[in-house]
Amino acid sequence: MRAPRVARRRTPPGTRMPRSSGWLALLVVALFALPMAAGSLWSLGSAAWLQLTASRLPGTVVERSEHRPTQLVVEWVAADGEPHRVTSAGSDLYDDIAHGDTVFVLVDPAHPADARLDLFVELWLVPLVLAAFSAVFCGALAFMYSQVRPGR
Repeated sequence: MRAPRVARRRTPPGTRMPRSSGWLALLVVALFALPMAAGSLWSLGSAAWLQLTASRLPGTVVERSEHRPTQLVVEWVAADGEPHRVTSAGSDLYDDIAHGDTVFVLVDPAHPADARLDLFVELWLVPLVLAAFSAVFCGALAFMYSQVRPGR
C-alpha cells in the first residue's frame, strides 16, 4: 500500500523571497562589491596619475628570466646620473622583448625607487580586470536593490 501524497505548498509565480532575506543578501553582496569597487577606482586612478605625471625615461633590458612567465629587469638612469633597476611582474607577452632592448620606464622624480615599466600589462591589466569584476558585482548590487527597496 502506498503512502498518501502530501500536497506541497507552492508559491505562486512572481512571488519573491521575504524582504528581510533580500536585505540580508543585499548586505552580503554590498560587503563584497563596494570594497572591490573602491580598490578598482584607486588602482585605475593610481595608474592614470602615474601615466600623466611621471617622467617617461628610456631603460635597457639587462636581464630576462628563462622560465615562464618572462620577467624583465630594466636598468634606467635618473636625472642625477644614478642608475636604477626595476623588475617586471612577468608575463608571457614579454617573450618578444630581448636582452638589450629599450623599454620605457615611468619615474616620479621625487620617488625614483617606485618606478614602473611603461607596458600595458604592468600598468593597466590588474586595474582593468578588477574594474570589470567590480562592475559585475555592482550591477548585481543595483539589481538586488531594485528588487528589495521599499515602495515596490
